[in-house]
Amino acid sequence: MSPRSSLAGVRKRKIGLLAVLVALAVLSVAVGFSNAMYSSYQAQKAQIIRNALAANHARAEKLAEVIDVYVAAVHRQTRHSASQLPPLMQDPPALRNELQRLAGQIDSVYAVMLADPSGAIVARAPDGQGEAAGIKRLADLGVDAPDSGDWVSAPANSATLLTAVEPVNVAAGAPLGYLAIAIKLDEGSGLDRIIGGRDTIAGMSAFLVGAKGDVLYHKQAGAAALDLASIEPARQRGAALYTSADGSTVLTGYAPLPRGNWAVVAQRSLDQVLSPLRVLLEESLRSAVPAIVLTLILVCGLAYAIASPLSRLTRAMRRPSGQDLDRLNAWYAEADTLREAVQLTLDQHQDEVGRLNTQAQTDPMTGLLNRRAMTGVLGEHAAKGAPVAVIAMDLDHFKRINDTFGHLTGDKVLIALAEVIRAC
Repeated sequence: MSPRSSLAGVRKRKIGLLAVLVALAVLSVAVGFSNAMYSSYQAQKAQIIRNALAANHARAEKLAEVIDVYVAAVHRQTRHSASQLPPLMQDPPALRNELQRLAGQIDSVYAVMLADPSGAIVARAPDGQGEAAGIKRLADLGVDAPDSGDWVSAPANSATLLTAVEPVNVAAGAPLGYLAIAIKLDEGSGLDRIIGGRDTIAGMSAFLVGAKGDVLYHKQAGAAALDLASIEPARQRGAALYTSADGSTVLTGYAPLPRGNWAVVAQRSLDQVLSPLRVLLEESLRSAVPAIVLTLILVCGLAYAIASPLSRLTRAMRRPSGQDLDRLNAWYAEADTLREAVQLTLDQHQDEVGRLNTQAQTDPMTGLLNRRAMTGVLGEHAAKGAPVAVIAMDLDHFKRINDTFGHLTGDKVLIALAEVIRAC
């Protein structure tokens, strides 16, 4: 294989300008669209997270206010009931009836108990039945100092309890005892209706947590997968992103309760919050497909329009004498300038080839065809079978001219003879 054919094979394997422009156009559209979608998604994601955290915080604050009203109502009822007990302290049957009445009118009551000044339980309702029968002292309810106010306790043998304790006083004297009303924070209770009944709203879950972050109440046991102690919710308020035990991200808002050293925590998973955004992104992608296709068609058409004059110019240059260059439509300035430059180069090349061809087939002094040209002409006639006539001419005494007048004069004689031959 000749070097020229090898070079031609290499050139044929190279990618064309049209393919390069189309690939560049497709890549530009893809990168631009992807960047726009990603930037939009990240901006909307950040905004949604901020709004969700603010909503969780507002929810926790609102629930904290409502729960505080509920706890205050329990304490008012306990305080009122305690004020009615001093006349009954010396009448055990009447005292038991009053405790039974209180237990019957309080929602989700666990037990109504009367303790002596030392904290020992001396009467209860219901009496001797259920889990409450095992409570002997206020300390069994987690109440170590009855005068300290609000308490939440969780005995080992029962659900979480909200316990309100009020002293039974006579005038300004020492308390005759303490009235304790324990309400179960289970399904159907007042607190359950406040918190648990709203768990499914906007996918949000609410928790009642203690001072150390331990979950005191939630509608679904074990649903709290956060290390709530790390945020000390009872001592601060706000919202933040936290990682749950299973590795998922949870948006958490928290607010302390005015009564008691506990707080409300409102949570939503990040996946749940972002699911509408993902749906919106999918719909946006589907809606953008026609625009993307139209853009690609337009860009590819423009790439073809740019590459087409150059491709036709390349094909024209491969033809003999670069024909069709004059008819080439180069619609933009660069291609037209290149076409003119190629045409000028080809014209100069043809002139040079003609000049060299003339020099190769003519005698440089006389301008007559030389032996090479004559051989070609005779070969053409022989190939065609055409008759040929040859005239042989001789100059008499030409050597004497050279010897007498010099070779320059002899050359002039030969040139004059050539002109005579051409004239005839």
